[in-house]
Amino acid sequence: MKGIVYTKSGQLDGVKMNQVNKPVPAEDQVLVRVKSSSINFLDYVPFEKHFTKGRRLIGPRLSFKRFLDSGINNVMGCDFAGIVEAVGKQVQDIEVGDKIFGITNDFHFGAWAEYVCVNESQLAFTPSNLGFKECAALPMAAGTAVSLVTGAKVSVNQQVLLVGATGGVGLYALQLAKSLGAEVTVVSRPAGFKTVQKFGADHVIEARENWAKGVTTKFDSIIILNGRRSLGAMRRLLTPNGYYVEVHQNKTEISKNPFGDMMETGVRWNRGHFERLIVRPDWLWKVANLAQRQSIRPYIEQTFSINDVQSAIKYAIQNHLNGKVALMMDFDGEYNEER
Repeated sequence: MKGIVYTKSGQLDGVKMNQVNKPVPAEDQVLVRVKSSSINFLDYVPFEKHFTKGRRLIGPRLSFKRFLDSGINNVMGCDFAGIVEAVGKQVQDIEVGDKIFGITNDFHFGAWAEYVCVNESQLAFTPSNLGFKECAALPMAAGTAVSLVTGAKVSVNQQVLLVGATGGVGLYALQLAKSLGAEVTVVSRPAGFKTVQKFGADHVIEARENWAKGVTTKFDSIIILNGRRSLGAMRRLLTPNGYYVEVHQNKTEISKNPFGDMMETGVRWNRGHFERLIVRPDWLWKVANLAQRQSIRPYIEQTFSINDVQSAIKYAIQNHLNGKVALMMDFDGEYNEER
């Protein structure tokens, strides 16, 4: 089968379409014919240094070398949607022909190919109101957003501050908070104003240096998505019982328990106590349910053919994304949503 691999560490021109072995499902696994995928931070961070001259890469961008090294000459990609081709003997709830979406086992890549094998626990049925392209934009970003918003204890009539509301995780977090009945204030760069307002932001603050100094509102929940902030500075904006939630930012944090049935996505602070935020094993089904109810909906900013994957990665790096970048798995130049 055909698959996208990278053959040179950190080199975008080393991303190639090669012939690779078609996977064979184990007894508890499902073989999926991949229809669509999407680009996540894990997919493009190894190549950022070639497009960010003059800007020091900090936080999570220094923490993923281990992903790059472990993936040399292996198929890339984590998120996917497609049709079940075969199932192992122990698979209980999924059958051949089912339309599903999911994420690769342990985020060890493998989705940017004609077929991918994953454990049954890594899959959910596609919502009936979304196509493969939209479903493939859900798993990693929406799953992270659900973990963070749930961890922030967002509920009806609360004041929520969301810092970094564009891109994949941010827009899902904004939509989920609004669906729960919260009043959401967003910190965004001007290019993202129209997008966050379209998805329900009640108030928008321009992301500039020292933006927090002019804020007088007290928030029940503060969710930080785009870089570490000083907890001391943010506490001034919290109500006495407020929650501060921050997505993981460095190698030590991400390495604690990043894989398996439960994934650690961030930390929560409340009244002097820190707690870890965990994505539970049923997270994909929660995402599917939210999408089916239209509490969240994917925003596809740009779509590329898998044959133009280098351009897709470059686009994700060079643009401040307001939404997701989708990949159509048209290896032979044709794409059909139904088969």
